[in-house]
Amino acid sequence: MEVEPRRLLSWGVSLPEVQGALAGENINLPGGRIKDYGYLYDARITGEYESLEEMGEVVVGAYEAGSVKLSQVADI
Repeated sequence: MEVEPRRLLSWGVSLPEVQGALAGENINLPGGRIKDYGYLYDARITGEYESLEEMGEVVVGAYEAGSVKLSQVADI
């Protein structure tokens, strides 16, 4: 998974919001990195999904106009 900084900005979602949503959903990723403005962060989150599509449905931001899903701010 690679979070796209431009997409975060366009949707008004922060990297900590993405990290918090993933942690709250108990996703199990066997490793990986999140790239944000040239910085790399190691991802370690517990839980499990049956498919990448299911993971992309995680809501990472919710606003009056609607919700923002992980697939809208990251390449999965």
